Amino acid sequence: MSSQRTHKLRVLELYVDDVSLETFKWTGFNGAQEARDLVIFILKNAYRLKTATILTASELDILRKLEIIKEFSLSSRASTVQFWDLVVVVFEVGEEEVVAIMDKISGFSDDELLVKILTYLPTKVAVSTSVLSKQWKFLWMRVPKLEYDDRRIFYETQSMLLKGDTARAVSLLSKSERIRCFIDRNLPFLRSPVIESLCLRFSTAPFKPEDITSWVALAVSRSVRELSVDFLHCISVPNALLPSSLYTCESLVTLKLEGRVLVDVPHAGCFPSLKTLHLRYLTYADEESFQRLLSSSSVLEDLVIQRRLYGDNVKEVVVIIPSLFSLSFEVTDSCGCVIDTPSLKYFKVKYYSKNPSYLIVDMPKLEEADITVFGFCNIKKILKPVTSVKRLSLHLLRNVKEKKDESSRRIEPMCKAGNTTSWILRGKQSRMKK
Repeated sequence: MSSQRTHKLRVLELYVDDVSLETFKWTGFNGAQEARDLVIFILKNAYRLKTATILTASELDILRKLEIIKEFSLSSRASTVQFWDLVVVVFEVGEEEVVAIMDKISGFSDDELLVKILTYLPTKVAVSTSVLSKQWKFLWMRVPKLEYDDRRIFYETQSMLLKGDTARAVSLLSKSERIRCFIDRNLPFLRSPVIESLCLRFSTAPFKPEDITSWVALAVSRSVRELSVDFLHCISVPNALLPSSLYTCESLVTLKLEGRVLVDVPHAGCFPSLKTLHLRYLTYADEESFQRLLSSSSVLEDLVIQRRLYGDNVKEVVVIIPSLFSLSFEVTDSCGCVIDTPSLKYFKVKYYSKNPSYLIVDMPKLEEADITVFGFCNIKKILKPVTSVKRLSLHLLRNVKEKKDESSRRIEPMCKAGNTTSWILRGKQSRMKK
């Protein structure tokens, strides 16, 4: 090792010791020997290191990246954190390259390291490695993060139908059916004891509501931590009913639901670990079911509500969650709302109603607000609960028939929010009928 490199390592040793390094990130890592020495030195000497992220340079050869992963994994470490929790080497490859690449690293003896590599690949690509050898055949089934998505097939099918190519459209739907059969056949036999993340996005005809129900129930039985369901289907298809076991899932931290999904929360519903909840364009069994979903999430921090214009069976949105940090929702003509979130830091709301019915309790910890409102009629009432906000963005939707000087006459009250350090006003004309 050169004297210059030794000097750099000594300087780095002082830095690592002085700041009790816990997080380390290197962007544009080029794989040079000197760079590798620095990373290995940190791994050996940073006793409190919890996370190290290494983003490799795009020109670095994929095989070289994989060799670097192995080298780092074999280096001794001062921290007791396992390698796969400590170092992530990010790389991008095309699907057509994966099989050849993985075939060249079959000599790796550590299956757990290979599974970790597969975790950072799309599920479709990870499954494709099963043809390599006996070592790889079932390795993908140990991957705890799975994503199944047929949207590309859906868009291609619609395009073929518009062009009149029915034969090609039928062929694409047959492909979608094969994917459905693959999931149904293999999901129950996953070898990972816990599903960290499951994402289901389906729009084509072969995927049925009962598929969603069955696969979500299976994920719950495997203590799923992150669950995302996006089921966008034609109106003639019934909503997918989520299993009752979902609403008592103790492991669930993130839940994102969208589309033709029916939410029917039992009285005993409870999400003791749920922190992120996104609800987009869903149908609820009744208004009580919607309220039980929110009230059963006692540690919720992030909530997004986007509602259908009609037919979701909810007339009033009541959000009373002391733990909530971030809230985003919409208010329409048919909706009233009550918001009581004393810990809120980020608030995004869209009032599409000219005369919204709402009650919002003061938000003393609010840092940022993004408000869209139709007209000026309730501007004072809307701004009153957010007077402590530091950053305010206000989007005003106006009918084209309103007088042009109305904004200058009524905008002054907004600028007097007590602690507001910055605000943005955007006006937009609307052609909505009165």
